Amino acid sequence: HSPQLLSIFWTIFGQASEERTGSICSFISVAYHLAVTLQDESFIDSCVTEILPWCMAQHFNVRLYAQVVLQKLWPLNSKVADKYCAIRNSLTKSLNQGNAVRNAEKLKTDFYFTAFHAIYHFSLETIFWELPRLSNISRDEWISLSILQECCGNLNLHFSLSNEDNSLKQFTAATWVVKATEPEAGVEVEASGMQKKFVPWKGM
Repeated sequence: HSPQLLSIFWTIFGQASEERTGSICSFISVAYHLAVTLQDESFIDSCVTEILPWCMAQHFNVRLYAQVVLQKLWPLNSKVADKYCAIRNSLTKSLNQGNAVRNAEKLKTDFYFTAFHAIYHFSLETIFWELPRLSNISRDEWISLSILQECCGNLNLHFSLSNEDNSLKQFTAATWVVKATEPEAGVEVEASGMQKKFVPWKGM
């Protein structure tokens, strides 16, 4: 990693919270993956103190991400988990009530928080095939491993061409991602993948 970038991460995190609240979910996710890869007690502790206030955020998605990520941080370091024992117990009770149970379970079991590892899966296959597939991006934008091997097989890359394990292949796009990318009402998807909107006044 780049220590010089890590040192300003929380500064940028704070700026985002003031300027673009909607981006906080992404920052919380990045913080989690940094905690997983660094395995540093001090950083994990900082994650807790910086993310905790967002557990009471006005926006539901931000609140959900903060609560779920905190739950996933506890197993990374037992000392930090013990330090915030009261908070950990309160969050567990909170996520076991009402609609939070179903939504939290969906997020916790998503590939991004279960199988994906920022270092182990740092490959062209992940970037051009797995992430587009799991994000439900149009299939014609996926680039298969065979094509990548044909184009880049002879290059001296500083990172892997393919993944060493099949963990990401076990997942499909999350249901809420699929729903978010379904065609709009009144939009016809042609075989070519292009969309053609119906214009009401053309039939008048």
